[in-house]
Amino acid sequence: MIFSFKKGVFLATMLILSFTLFVGCPKESRETVELPPDATGTAVRGDAIVEQPTTRSWDARGPVESRPSTGEIPKVSEGAFETVYFDFDKYNLRPDAIEAVQRNMQAMKQNDTIKILIEGHCDERGTNEYNMALGMRRANTCKSYFIANGIDSSRISIISYGEERPVDQNHSESAWTKNRRAEFLVVSK
Repeated sequence: MIFSFKKGVFLATMLILSFTLFVGCPKESRETVELPPDATGTAVRGDAIVEQPTTRSWDARGPVESRPSTGEIPKVSEGAFETVYFDFDKYNLRPDAIEAVQRNMQAMKQNDTIKILIEGHCDERGTNEYNMALGMRRANTCKSYFIANGIDSSRISIISYGEERPVDQNHSESAWTKNRRAEFLVVSK
């Protein structure tokens, strides 16, 4: 059976299909990370510090940086930094995490020559690729918080290990809670 279309009907059909595809595509949602009240009113988008006097949040989905591709892991020494924990499938800072990050930030301010590595970690649920990206976002969220509060970005490196370095090998909610974290390691003093 052969169909014949008139030129006008064909163009109208194509226009309607194109419009339907354009309007029907989902838009990317953007999650923000809440900052506690501070005196500066600054926020961070990626590595750029921006003034936002009326709001106390920033977009943590900005550009995510990684460590140099040399394949070397810097030598680290033990520090007095606290581990920051995250909720399942999240990279925003909870109130208890904000307190830990603030204490870590104070240690950085008291020792202005220290350089740190922030490691992002995840639990075993999700694909390796997803968990690597989520771990990087967790580390970047902590770094962005430091930068927003006056710590020079050159003093902070980030890396994601995804699900590859769990602190608890069990397969339970208790173990997963311990594995969703960001760790802060001193790289140089």
